[in-house]
Amino acid sequence: MSVRHAITVLLLAAAIDAMGAVADKSPDRKTDKLPATWGEGLAAGINPGIAAKYPDAAGLAKDPDVYAVEDFESGRIQLPYTEGDRWDAMMKVTKTSPLAGSFSGEVTWAQGDNGGANRYWFPKKAHEGAHPAYFIRAYRKFDHGFFPGDVSKKVGLKGMGICCLAAKFDGRGGAKAGGACDGTNWYTVEDQFVGYAGKGEGSQNGYDWFAHLYSYEPFPKESLAKVGELKINDPPATRWSCYAQPKRMIAYDVWNCYEVGLYLNTPGTHDGEARYWINGELQARVTGICFRTVAAALPEIATLNLYRTTEDFPQKMTMWIDDIVIARRYIGPLKPADAKAKKTAK
Repeated sequence: MSVRHAITVLLLAAAIDAMGAVADKSPDRKTDKLPATWGEGLAAGINPGIAAKYPDAAGLAKDPDVYAVEDFESGRIQLPYTEGDRWDAMMKVTKTSPLAGSFSGEVTWAQGDNGGANRYWFPKKAHEGAHPAYFIRAYRKFDHGFFPGDVSKKVGLKGMGICCLAAKFDGRGGAKAGGACDGTNWYTVEDQFVGYAGKGEGSQNGYDWFAHLYSYEPFPKESLAKVGELKINDPPATRWSCYAQPKRMIAYDVWNCYEVGLYLNTPGTHDGEARYWINGELQARVTGICFRTVAAALPEIATLNLYRTTEDFPQKMTMWIDDIVIARRYIGPLKPADAKAKKTAK
């Protein structure tokens, strides 16, 4: 090989390497690694989270990854919120049916009641880092009033979740309630409770009562269910629902732990996720989500809905709620203190 030929080969190799380096930095490819915390909560069975470090949740509120805790043990609602007039009007703190302590929240719907919502605004630090994630966990218990008696009638109740909603308040981009989300204004990841006639495993009196994950996001047809069955609603064309397979029925008068997680995407990239757990077991996981196309569209709030979508029932319906936690990483179920630890603590 001549010296000139050798130089030509080396220059060509260097040029190819340079092209590869440029390609690796192209906006269409992910060059950074996801945080290790994105891998939490994905195992089969019950997944312990940060709550497992704090038996009976003692000290959990001081964990650096936790933003807020509401256990009602003060005897009143302390969670920072907006629209509290609607929440306080429905929610009362009671000793009727506590989960672990002495108090819990209690909500009762009479015939014709719809309800309201509680919105907790995330602090600025929640949005730090290249791939922030947002979580809300709560225990809920439903009484037999949620069985309508007539199995042909459907029951619906909005749950809780993570939302980008500021545009719907200030009208940016023409966004308004019911308007389609387009990646620049609003999106949500929430759970919902649904009841209708059925005979699935765990059904009660010929009626299915269960929870599922849903989202409003701009490109639902490009999202993929890694866990659960994804169904795209049309209309609206910007909503999907993800159902556990098989559906997990909810027994009346039993406490269960529910958790929603939103994993924020890089603007314009389909690398976001939505996940849902019941009692620490992963029920739904949707990947490839592009919630936003602009950096400014951040999840501003964790929402706790008390909104019933079906209100025309003669009987009262009561739900208890307890141990609400809002955090930046997977929370997981409450870890009870063992008897020896409790005795020592006294």
